[in-house]
Order: sequence, then structure tokens, then C-alpha cells
Amino acid sequence: MTAIHSIYKVLHLIGIRKILFIFFIIISIFQFFKGKKNKQINLNLSDEELEETYSKNEEGLFPWEANTDDSPKSIPKDAKRHIYKKAGPKRGRW
Repeated sequence: MTAIHSIYKVLHLIGIRKILFIFFIIISIFQFFKGKKNKQINLNLSDEELEETYSKNEEGLFPWEANTDDSPKSIPKDAKRHIYKKAGPKRGRW
């Protein structure tokens, strides 16, 4: 009983809020660096891994490289106009 009582006194003197705050900061820093490491790993894909994941077309281009023409001539005449104010979620409307 005296060991538990002495541990309680030490925690009370230090303050449980301070301990929890320091613990939270340490976990947050750890998660930040873990996410940064995973992001670097995903960004550094080699050409072989890209070719395994995505297939090239007949011209030897990946899907995101195939159609890069964004001029007004490339837009079909029957295309619908995108209205940016109505594109979001309808919060509070019926």
C-alpha cells in the first residue's frame, strides 16, 4: 500500500495533466515523422514499380501523360458548363 501511495504522491506533485500533455506531444511527433517517412517512400517509386502498377498505351505513355491538351479547342461543343458555386455539398438546403 505504501508503494501505491508514494506513486500517487509523485503523480500528484508532477501533475497528471502535465504527464498526459507530454505524452500527447511525444505521440504526435512520432506520428508526424512516421507519416513523413511513408510519404517519402510513396513518392520515390521507381520506373519498374510504376510499370507494374500502371500500364502504358500503344504510344508508350502512362494514362496521365496521354491527354495533356487542355486548350479550348479540345473541349467538345456539347460539354456541360461547370458551375463552381453549385458544385459543393448542399448544406442546410432542401
